[in-house]
Amino acid sequence: MTLLPPPTGSTSITNYSACTTGAGEALAVIDNKVMFAINTGYESHTLRNSAEIPVVGFGCAANIEIVEEAYAKGCRLFDSASLYAPGDRGSIGESLGKFPRTGTTLQSKLWMDQLGEEDVAKHVDNILSNLKTNYLDVLLIHWPIRTLETFDKPFKREHWDILHTWNSMERLVDAGKVKSLGLCNACAKDLAYLLAHATHPPSLLQTEIHPYNQEQELVDFCHAHHIHVQCHSIMGCNVRDSQQQTVLENDVLKRIAGHHDTSVSMVVLQWCRQRGLLFLTSTKSSSHLVENFSKPSFMLSKSDMLAIKDLDNKHAFWKNQIMVNMPVLSDEHVVPSVNETQHSVNMAVAGIRNAGYYLLPNLLDEALVKEISAEATKRLSSNERYGDYSDIRRMAENALFWDHVIGHSTILKVVRSILGEDCVLDHLNVSVCQPGSELFGPHVDRPFTGLNAAAKAPLPPANYPIVIQCIFMLDDFRVENGCTYVVPYSSKEQYQPAYGVLPENVQTIEGEAGSVIVANGCIWHGALPNKSLKARRSLLCEYVIGYVAPCVNYSQLLKDSDPALLGTMPPVIKQLLKIDQGPTLWRGEKLAD
Repeated sequence: MTLLPPPTGSTSITNYSACTTGAGEALAVIDNKVMFAINTGYESHTLRNSAEIPVVGFGCAANIEIVEEAYAKGCRLFDSASLYAPGDRGSIGESLGKFPRTGTTLQSKLWMDQLGEEDVAKHVDNILSNLKTNYLDVLLIHWPIRTLETFDKPFKREHWDILHTWNSMERLVDAGKVKSLGLCNACAKDLAYLLAHATHPPSLLQTEIHPYNQEQELVDFCHAHHIHVQCHSIMGCNVRDSQQQTVLENDVLKRIAGHHDTSVSMVVLQWCRQRGLLFLTSTKSSSHLVENFSKPSFMLSKSDMLAIKDLDNKHAFWKNQIMVNMPVLSDEHVVPSVNETQHSVNMAVAGIRNAGYYLLPNLLDEALVKEISAEATKRLSSNERYGDYSDIRRMAENALFWDHVIGHSTILKVVRSILGEDCVLDHLNVSVCQPGSELFGPHVDRPFTGLNAAAKAPLPPANYPIVIQCIFMLDDFRVENGCTYVVPYSSKEQYQPAYGVLPENVQTIEGEAGSVIVANGCIWHGALPNKSLKARRSLLCEYVIGYVAPCVNYSQLLKDSDPALLGTMPPVIKQLLKIDQGPTLWRGEKLAD
């Protein structure tokens, strides 16, 4: 395998286990080969601007009364945010003002309603005033979402280009008010976008990482592009595994802790260290402060690291709370699904991030399926397999597709949780598996090969979702009539099946009409032969990350057809069709104009 060097000052990269040498040193072991030695006593990493950032930091939210005690126990990084109550911010500033500024790292975050291009400087000035300092070491965007409402009101997403906000933040770096920039709770596509265009690229990603949500692909991407990863919520925020155990209750972690004569929390902290990660601790307990800022006296073995790796179930508490629960854009037109539950959305997101797919059963009722089927199959003659739904005027005039297909509430929550809120419709078409049809596939949707060289900027890793496919079942899917099949986990592996040959490890997906398959476009998939006497129909709705030009330029088709229809479209549909938006970065191997 090819190894990329870790970020400057980092002790390791991911995908390794470690074992002690008995001399205050550890060996990083990858694929059973010793790759490099690391010093277990390190205290900081080095950012792009050569500034040191401590490995361990203190999260100030709801813990303001022991900020000074945290400093006394050895903490030199304090994480705050505009979100925190004004009284808390002022109290934090009073405490921080007692510390020497040199050698103390202060970082803060802009909340969702502070991301307007003209508003950033004003809000940062307020942060500096509250924290009693004239500069921030790190300024972060709290969530890659913009709203117009404050946190104490029900908030909805607004249309937003993160680059505009980032440019305003960059001007603060040039003015000396901020030293480094970063993001919180973002995905690889947000980072790739900024790496492509930013003058001051991101130095830090703060995100939720714990044994149940390890974010392996995201960490790999960040380390490959010299972005340090800082973990929050490292004890899991009450996320539970299949045994209904929290991180602190987990039997595997308790066994490892017992072996090393330490606590589960110390095992988690050391696990973060050995992955080359920074992390924030949050406590009101003086005894926990001592534990959090003490140098570790043990190293996790290779078997320990592998056992913890197996705990990953991709369940993130905060992303589910914010990204999934938040309404889709400022648009009252989106109709909630009758069968939508928080559980179904969370399970779909976890399914895509793990095996690569998930079946949402009976998402549409029978009457709605008949209505969509009648409209969709008008695009097909009796012998066609595919029907390109590029008759944009007919689609734009039909709110049926706004509400229940491309703008479906459940689908958008799932898709945006993975691709980001600025994802767009890549294409929409009808697929019919005719009687007597042969095996279709296996194939995979990776439309962006060769992009790195063309765009001179990184893309998310190959196994990181770029495209999400949603297959609406217009008929029952059964093995005998050519149902869809997938190769589970194949987006995460070096896997190249032969076309026209059914792999041994396939999973067939059967379901009733009205069910929807949501899947990572990078998973290998296809359709079985139709051995029945009746055609099997489906509607394919495919979404792509927002900074890539969609396969079908629906925006131009609509403008050429009837510009007046634009006025009838709700904002969420305009955004999904990329109407009235700036140029995109990439498609295929060419840059967009």
